[in-house]
Parts: sequence; structure tokens; C-alpha cells
Amino acid sequence: MVCHRCIIAVENILEKLDIPYIEVRLGEVVLKKPKEQLELSALQEELQKIGFELLEDRHLQIVENIKNSINTAFWLYKNVPKKLKYLQIFRKNDIA
Repeated sequence: MVCHRCIIAVENILEKLDIPYIEVRLGEVVLKKPKEQLELSALQEELQKIGFELLEDRHLQIVENIKNSINTAFWLYKNVPKKLKYLQIFRKNDIA
């Protein structure tokens, strides 16, 4: 998941399937119950319909988190005004 609309789409699927959750973040869902107590095949199917997948392997989760961090950093670089970027640099130099 890489955007707010993605988070909303996943929340809608969880609600549709009556899967209780605490929070949905980019690339992560915090469930109220252990995943072993849930039927995840329907969730996997619904996620695939919108181009997502359920990552259960810890290594794949780490890779996905890194990709999300890079996407966020790139978005910030492209969308934060240059003046603000320069102010951040000056503030760091003042602290040092």
C-alpha cells in the first residue's frame, strides 16, 4: 500500500469480511485477533482483486516496508517546497 486511498480500500475489505482490526497503515494491518484465528483466504482473494497481496513471510514484509519508505521519501522530495528543504538544512547546521 502506498497511499491513503490504498489504506481506505484495505479498511473497506476488512469491514466487508468482518475482520476486526485496530489500525491500517501503509503496508501493515494491526488485527484485533491473532491471524491464526482468522480465515485469511477470503482476505487474500479480495486483496488480489485490487492488486494487493497478503505478505506473511517476514523477509517479504521487511522488503515491502523498505519500498514504502523509499516511496514516501521520494514523494516528500518531489512535493515539499524547496524553501522548506533549505530551511531544514540550515536548522541541522545550526544544531551542529
